[in-house]
Amino acid sequence: AQLDRTRGSIVGTVTADPSGTPLNGVWALAIGPSGPAGGAITAADGTYTITGLPTGSYRIAFVDPSGGRLTEYFDNSATIEGATPFTVPAGGSITRNAALAAA
Repeated sequence: AQLDRTRGSIVGTVTADPSGTPLNGVWALAIGPSGPAGGAITAADGTYTITGLPTGSYRIAFVDPSGGRLTEYFDNSATIEGATPFTVPAGGSITRNAALAAA
């Protein structure tokens, strides 16, 4: 499948910190300037893909709905204010991984 040249995606892997074990069922949420823009749930191998995002600046949150892991914003921030913004490229993807600590 090809991406629309005005849209992009975020891909990555979410693991447990410090073991590196892949985490299944974690929510990866793309947050744009106007709020939530897309999301995905990690697979058994910890991978996720958020597609169809308009080109632009984003932050991403990783949330364990079971409560077993702390919520984290890329890159290793506990708050959205401390999150590192990044640009999703047109027609391409950007990788954002996370390692979530136990709650």
